[in-house]
Amino acid sequence: MKQKIKVRDIFKSTFKYIRFDMWRYLVVAILAETMVILLTKQITNRLFDLALVSAKVHGINNENFLGILFNPIAVILLLVMVVVLGSIGVVQLIAILAFADRKYHPEALTVKSIFAPLKRLRAKDIPIFLVYIFIIMPFGNIGLTSTVTSSLQIPLFLIDFIYEFAWMKYAYITLGWILFYLNLRLFYAIIIFYNEDVNFFEALKRSWKMTRRQEFTILKIVAAIGFLSVLSILVGSMVLLVSGSFIETVLPQYQFIIETVTNTLVIFWTFTTIAFASVWLIQTVTVSYHEIKGTQIHIHTLTPKSRRRLQIINVGVIFVYLGFSALLYMDMPNNELRNDTQIVAHRGDTKRAVENSLESLQYASEFKPDYVEMDVQEISDGTIVVFHDPDLKRVGTNSNAIYPYTWEELSKEKLISKGHESTIPTFKEYMELARSLNQKIMVEIKAHKTDSPDYLANIMQIIRDADMEHMVSFQSLDKNAIVTFKEMFPNAYTGYIIGFNLGGIEPMPIDFYSIEDTSITTRAVNDIKNQKKALYAWTINTSDLMEVYIRTNVNGIITDDPETANQVKQDIKNGPLDRLFWSLESIVDSIN
Repeated sequence: MKQKIKVRDIFKSTFKYIRFDMWRYLVVAILAETMVILLTKQITNRLFDLALVSAKVHGINNENFLGILFNPIAVILLLVMVVVLGSIGVVQLIAILAFADRKYHPEALTVKSIFAPLKRLRAKDIPIFLVYIFIIMPFGNIGLTSTVTSSLQIPLFLIDFIYEFAWMKYAYITLGWILFYLNLRLFYAIIIFYNEDVNFFEALKRSWKMTRRQEFTILKIVAAIGFLSVLSILVGSMVLLVSGSFIETVLPQYQFIIETVTNTLVIFWTFTTIAFASVWLIQTVTVSYHEIKGTQIHIHTLTPKSRRRLQIINVGVIFVYLGFSALLYMDMPNNELRNDTQIVAHRGDTKRAVENSLESLQYASEFKPDYVEMDVQEISDGTIVVFHDPDLKRVGTNSNAIYPYTWEELSKEKLISKGHESTIPTFKEYMELARSLNQKIMVEIKAHKTDSPDYLANIMQIIRDADMEHMVSFQSLDKNAIVTFKEMFPNAYTGYIIGFNLGGIEPMPIDFYSIEDTSITTRAVNDIKNQKKALYAWTINTSDLMEVYIRTNVNGIITDDPETANQVKQDIKNGPLDRLFWSLESIVDSIN
């Protein structure tokens, strides 16, 4: 008969086992983590590079990804890469689970016994297995996960877009709850697959049956682990930051060294706490599974030889942690603020006015951003207007497309957004106001098949008429449009917008790249640096990300919150106590 698990008893047994084996736990976790990092880098990166070579592209982005789908070799290589990633993720989990589970088996743990369950993974189970590893586990936000899948995330700009439409918002929230519930009911899938002589699909079915009427208990377990881990990170970080700020006040001449060491210790404490939380969760899954099954514990006594081996392992772990600390210290960036990190107000001030409106420009200029970003497109009578979407569905009062309108008709349309009302301005009106405000503008050129032959030339003519040519930069999602514009006006400061990118950055005859936050990788940054081009990151709306980019080598951040961005920039310049409160706020933001 299935037993009802009790959270207090589960945690009591879990801490008992962890306390007994803490050092060896950390060794296994570090070895598993190292294996994942090495295999992921050495295998999957090469498969991905081969796929790019096969498709004859530098990287997969929002403009070329459909073309890659028609290259069979590239598709096969990408599918193989996904299978390899999933396999690495499950190997990592099984290795740690095997260590947590060994107390329930009379035989000694061996490499062969650890990976024996993988032999039961049938070919027809692989699609289900991949769905579980890449969709249910990471996006359910509960239960087990791995390094491979924990970093998966939906770009923030897509989430913001989804939330603009009620039906998409509710569909997204509903999907999230479905994945959450699936993750809850499949909580024991991996441990069942490891312990019982079944294939992966059967393990999923047994987990579903086992978790019936146990959902709330499992939720309490995970919530307790999450809450205590966050509390530990906050308290530990606060103690370190307060201590560092006090020492920095007493010894201001060593400010950079003290701040670097303090930040290193905070990162190290956070890393250690998260690692311990993972160990805690894995051991809890194991203990609760065996409590439900009623499994007996087998005590493995330590021999003198095994005790000596354990001492060697303990010393090794200490050196590994010291090595990680040294690497963290050496990898800390110089915290001197870049004087040229630019703040770009995305579509103006969208908190107090409708985006891209004259009011949004007026309000945004009060924060003195380096640029106010806006969007232009052409309508049927040749008038260039300031508007983002191809239709009025999101911020208008109907769903009509923009292009068929004449200016006389469009000027009468009302815009409504977040409780604010306005109308669509012409590009000429917008630039005249920008000139009177002495505000630099970043123009995003929307390109359509219906554009007139003089569209690009007319954009520049309006800017010249407003005497703003020296105060405007240009960018576009359309590669041909921005390259053509650069050819027409070689002195214009132009950029290519990348909303999604995997891999490298294709060289282009432009001045900067504007890349969505989740697509900014080391490889992309290095490619841009080698091309001697500038980099703008978008859309950066949280204070922790603002701080990261302001302290690094990006040339600018595009944000919906220029007020906070300026405050973050100022806080970094201020003294240690100001930075203390800023750091605590950043920690809370990153956890949330």
